[in-house]
Amino acid sequence: VYAWGDGDGGQLGLGEDETSSQKPQLISEGLQGVQVAEVACGAEFSLARSRTGLLFSWGVGERGQLGLLEEEDSPDILFTPTEVVLPCKGREDVLVESISCGVAHAAAIGSERGPGEQERFLMTWGENENGQLGRPEDDEENLRGLTPRLVNIKCNPKQVSCGSKHTALLDDAGIIWTWGYSECMQKSRRESAMSSGRNSVRKKGARPSGMASGKTSVRGAPQDEDEEEARNADMRVPVKVDWVGVPDFLPETVFQAVACGNDCTFVLTAEGQIYSWGIGAKYRLGHNNEEDVRKPKLLGGQLLHHEFSQVVASHSVAHAVGLVHGLTGTFRGVS
Repeated sequence: VYAWGDGDGGQLGLGEDETSSQKPQLISEGLQGVQVAEVACGAEFSLARSRTGLLFSWGVGERGQLGLLEEEDSPDILFTPTEVVLPCKGREDVLVESISCGVAHAAAIGSERGPGEQERFLMTWGENENGQLGRPEDDEENLRGLTPRLVNIKCNPKQVSCGSKHTALLDDAGIIWTWGYSECMQKSRRESAMSSGRNSVRKKGARPSGMASGKTSVRGAPQDEDEEEARNADMRVPVKVDWVGVPDFLPETVFQAVACGNDCTFVLTAEGQIYSWGIGAKYRLGHNNEEDVRKPKLLGGQLLHHEFSQVVASHSVAHAVGLVHGLTGTFRGVS
């Protein structure tokens, strides 16, 4: 594994004396003899997955993004890769199959080691201010994301993507799940979870359950301030994306991949089309305007004549890139 760029937080993994690198340098310590299959970068931390399913982390870990804070004397910064000790609570010998980093949180899909194909599960850790770990607020033991913990989601995960303050997942059944920052959530799903009675949505600063709600008799104002707050609350547990009523969407559509960016989400279909939603500032959604979009919207215009094979998005700034399969069989980027 090679690293380069800014390393003030140890995210390069080159040692305490290497706080930056103008050119790629080999990470020589911490990964000796490890065959790395996948790497991922957060804001000031990095992850690596070995071919044998081991997980390594390094960089800034003060918000739990390294997955190591429950260990004794664990420092806030690691300048070289360190293995994240699994099992995850509730699972024994864990094989990590894929990883993803947000700004200050991370996720991994894993399975238990054993003969034959094993059922997969999702683990998250790190920053959880906006519910991006998918842990309900009444689960006080696991609410903080100091180490990897299982996400209670009834599906077989296929691919996960971490955004700046939210997370999305594609499961084996072709269902897209999202959770986290309210501005990234589909409005209809957030309201549905609110009305279900589950402890799944919370607005920052909202009063704890059990305190008196603030009623008002002002004409035209909401009768319950808590209800109004909940409509704009962060989603703290995974919910399915609802495709009913989405223009140009066909029920038989098969999803290929999901990508989370800086307060936005992209979904790639098997037919090579891309849907996006979330905050639209700086044209990050690809709809030729800066309007926020609260339900999936197909990228239109000339892009309808292209077949995308991949979509990636930055969780730190406002841009995305899609890889298009051209008519000549060549590939070219479109951003």
